[in-house]
Amino acid sequence: MVSQRIMELLRETVFINEDQLKDNELSETKLYRYYWITDLLKTLETKRIILKKPHLWNDPFENLFLKSEIKNIDGKIADLSVTKEQIFAQCWTLKEESDLMWHSYIKGNEGAKVATTLGKLLKIISEYNFAFIKGVSYRSEKDILKYFSKPMPFNGNANPLFTTLFIKRVEFEEEKEVRLVFHDAFRNRNPKNRLKIANFNINDYKSDFAYINFEPNFLFSEIILHPQMSGKMVTNFKKRIGEYYRGEIKKSILYNIPKISLTIDMTSPETKTI
Repeated sequence: MVSQRIMELLRETVFINEDQLKDNELSETKLYRYYWITDLLKTLETKRIILKKPHLWNDPFENLFLKSEIKNIDGKIADLSVTKEQIFAQCWTLKEESDLMWHSYIKGNEGAKVATTLGKLLKIISEYNFAFIKGVSYRSEKDILKYFSKPMPFNGNANPLFTTLFIKRVEFEEEKEVRLVFHDAFRNRNPKNRLKIANFNINDYKSDFAYINFEPNFLFSEIILHPQMSGKMVTNFKKRIGEYYRGEIKKSILYNIPKISLTIDMTSPETKTI
C-alpha cells in the first residue's frame, strides 16, 4: 500500500534528478508495467525501454496541449511542430494487481507484468537530462477544460509541454498511473551533450518511438505472467524470458481458486430442507 505522503509527492513533484533517491520510502515505492509478451521479449533482448509519442494514447482527453492550436499571449500562433515530435512517454502503475489493468492493456492472455521500484527507474533515466517521472493527477472534465482556458507559463518545471501529460480524467483514477516522459532533444547524441544541434532534421523524429538503454536484471525485480495463461504457455514463456532475465518469473494468482475446507451442521435447528 502506497502511503498518502508518497501519493502526494508523486502528484505534486516532477522528478528530474537523483536527489529524490535520498527519500528511502520514495525510492522503494513499487511500480508495475503491463506488456504484450512480444513487446516484453523485444525489450529484454534489446535492453531498451520503449517509449511512444502521446498521440498514440487511447483517451482523446489526454495530450490536449499537443493536440490544440497554441497561441502566444499576443495572439500569434506558436509553432511547436518540432517540439511535439520530440516528446515520448511510458506508463507505469502503483497498483500491484488489477483485473482492470490486465484487460485494459492485454487483449487475450499473452501478456506479462514487470515490477520495479521508483528508485531503480530514476537511476536508469538519470543519464538523460530531459527525462521526468511524475504521478498522474486525476481531474473532472470541467476542471481540465478550466485548466486549459488560462494562459500557461512556458518555462522550467511548469512547462505545459510536460505538465499537461500528467493530467487525466477522474474516470481513470483506479489506474493509479505514474508516467515517464522523455524530451528527446538530442537524438543520436550523447544524452549529456548540451551542444546546440545544427542543421536540425525533423525527419529524424518521424518515428513514433524512442528508446532508453537499461539492464533488465537491474531494473526488473520480478516478471509476472498473465493469470489466465495456460500451463504450457507459462513453461514456454518462462524459458524464453529466462534467456535474457535471471530474476523470478511466475504466473499471477489473481484467478486462483482458494482451497477451503467447510464444515456444516445438519443438526442445527436453523437448518432447513430445500
